[in-house]
Amino acid sequence: ANTAEGVKTDNNGCDSDTDADGISDSKDQCKETPADAKVDQKGCELDSDKDGVADSKDQCANTTKSIKVDAKGCELDSDKDGIFDSKDQCQNTTEGAKIDNKGCELDSDKDGVTDSKDQCANTAEGNKVDINGCEIDSDKDGVVNSKDQCTDTVENANVDDKGCELDSDKDGVLDSLDKCSDTPAGSVIDKSTGCEPDADKDGISDKKDLCPSTPSGTEVNSVGCSTGKNFTLKGVNFKTASANLTSSSLPVLDEAAQALKRHPDINIEVGGHTDSVGGAVLNKTLSKKRATSVMRYLITKGINSHQITAKGYGEEMPIADNKTKKGRAENRRVELKITN
Repeated sequence: ANTAEGVKTDNNGCDSDTDADGISDSKDQCKETPADAKVDQKGCELDSDKDGVADSKDQCANTTKSIKVDAKGCELDSDKDGIFDSKDQCQNTTEGAKIDNKGCELDSDKDGVTDSKDQCANTAEGNKVDINGCEIDSDKDGVVNSKDQCTDTVENANVDDKGCELDSDKDGVLDSLDKCSDTPAGSVIDKSTGCEPDADKDGISDKKDLCPSTPSGTEVNSVGCSTGKNFTLKGVNFKTASANLTSSSLPVLDEAAQALKRHPDINIEVGGHTDSVGGAVLNKTLSKKRATSVMRYLITKGINSHQITAKGYGEEMPIADNKTKKGRAENRRVELKITN
């Protein structure tokens, strides 16, 4: 009966309540509230957590005040990692990445590279890593710095498991500098090249060189002597008209034996030669005996008997004039010849 003038009324003469929310239209600021929705005294739906989404549509009714929410009233999770933005310290996490409770990607080995980008996921703690999460190998030798005892190895050098250059023949010269990487143990070497001394520069080390004074530029064979030529064992002499070696000859033969033993793959003929004094038949016999004497001595010094033979040439192959004393002395000689 006391309805204000101009106010719409229902059939009973009472203020209308179009949305049936218990608030008359004249006081209702939200006249289309859904049925059964809880409203405030202004007729508007309640928003209990003050997030801007009415309770009837709010699927997360206890959102903290001032938190950004989606249309359902739930906190935003921009990177879809399962951690709400309000708690997410890493809001641009790669989709599908494993994360911790702060919304940040896991870094299992604590190297500063997240697991999704880490190609070496078990790096020891404290070791420096590259952008792929792998330990740094500064000298690119295949041994990481934490295990590398030689971190400035020359590029492409062969190294051991400690990252240090190999010295395969243990001569004190690294392989990268060693021009003779198979020098026998205990050999005296040139420290600048790693090679045994080669006095005549013919490519055959002094130890293996039966002709250590070959002229420069001469083509040599495997024992350091002129190719295609026999070489004379200078200083090898015999007692007069005998095949018995003089004592002064033995050091020469000892040295020759040492050199020959370093060439087990060659076959050698010991050739005996005489001057023209005496009969030719006698000289040939004597030269064979002398060659045999040298051969037997070399065998006692370690030369394989299957590797060496003896032959007497007598006076058939002079290298000097038999008419002079000097020439005859040169013709009385023992030569070695490689036969293979």
